Amino acid sequence: MTLKNTLATIFLVLTIGSNSCTNSEKKKTNVSPFKKSLIERKVDGTNYLIALPKGYQIKESRGMDFSVYYFLPSDTSVKAPFKGGFYLGNHGAGFGPDSITCKLKDLTSPLLNVEQSWSLYNCNGKYQVETFADSKSGYNWGKMLHVFGRADSDADLKKLLDIYSTLKVSNQTK
Repeated sequence: MTLKNTLATIFLVLTIGSNSCTNSEKKKTNVSPFKKSLIERKVDGTNYLIALPKGYQIKESRGMDFSVYYFLPSDTSVKAPFKGGFYLGNHGAGFGPDSITCKLKDLTSPLLNVEQSWSLYNCNGKYQVETFADSKSGYNWGKMLHVFGRADSDADLKKLLDIYSTLKVSNQTK
């Protein structure tokens, strides 16, 4: 290999390396201020972590062989512009739209670190979303995850999906 070819190869490697650093830096800085403000919390009784806005809480509703976890404002007098939750069990069922006039659209958004297909119902500018996924929980009683939520506007829908993009399985023991 000649000196000229060696220098060209080094230049190419350095250029590719610096571009990949720039791209990863762009991804980090492309996080919305809302998503940056979220506070990661452990979902009690599970091996899940989720990041929620300040002033939001997680409430569990337990059944015989399942649990449903809701997140909503801690102050119950506050009208929530978005709220949601997830079912952890083996026999979940979808909700569908509140009205037959709602328009169905498919969208893709991350859940458990994987791009997930969601059903989005637009009901006169108010939104309902839901999806089903493998829970990755490791629990025999909870192999399925049914994730759902409501939002009052496009901006609130984005916030709701930002929250769900933070849901992950903790590396800590169950």
